[in-house]
Amino acid sequence: MFRSIAIRGDGATLLLGGFRPVAELGAWQIARTEPPDAKWTLEAKIHRVDRFSARQRGVVFSAPRFGGGRWFWPIKEISIHETAPTLVAVLHPPEQ
Repeated sequence: MFRSIAIRGDGATLLLGGFRPVAELGAWQIARTEPPDAKWTLEAKIHRVDRFSARQRGVVFSAPRFGGGRWFWPIKEISIHETAPTLVAVLHPPEQ
């Protein structure tokens, strides 16, 4: 397993309930910090967001994977910055 890792991309979606889009994202980065305090974090530019729905339980970050398929990370905590169109989120580990 990786001690730390960063994944970057351009274009992703926040989904509520696994299917309803609540945000369209541009450039994004997910980083995992080193153990023992290992946690996954997301930073992303926002193109469009439903701020209320994005803060509900059951929101998942979804992005296309190289070679097909999609990444899915359930969101644990989210912070949407009003002044700059960005968000920062703490994620649960990725779904398999």
